[in-house]
Amino acid sequence: GLTNHLAPPLKQHGCQMVQTKAYSLVYRAGTPEGEAYCEDMKRSFRTLRPFIQKWHPTIKDYDYNAICQQALKEMQQSDFHSTWNLLTAWGTK
Repeated sequence: GLTNHLAPPLKQHGCQMVQTKAYSLVYRAGTPEGEAYCEDMKRSFRTLRPFIQKWHPTIKDYDYNAICQQALKEMQQSDFHSTWNLLTAWGTK
């Protein structure tokens, strides 16, 4: 992925002592974090609609709405979880 390419540009642009730290964020249904994740995704679906429909004009409104509703429904299931693996890079200049 792109995370392997995060530190070299910092070094290339003069940063020294470049470090990285990996994080895993886990969101589970029924937790405050899981509820916040679900609300964030609901807002993201609305925000992303114009971009998705611009680049995929074959996706009609009713298809997009159905996909979003299905995703939100699945996020409410007791066994739902989502994991985001993140990498932070920093250095000094």
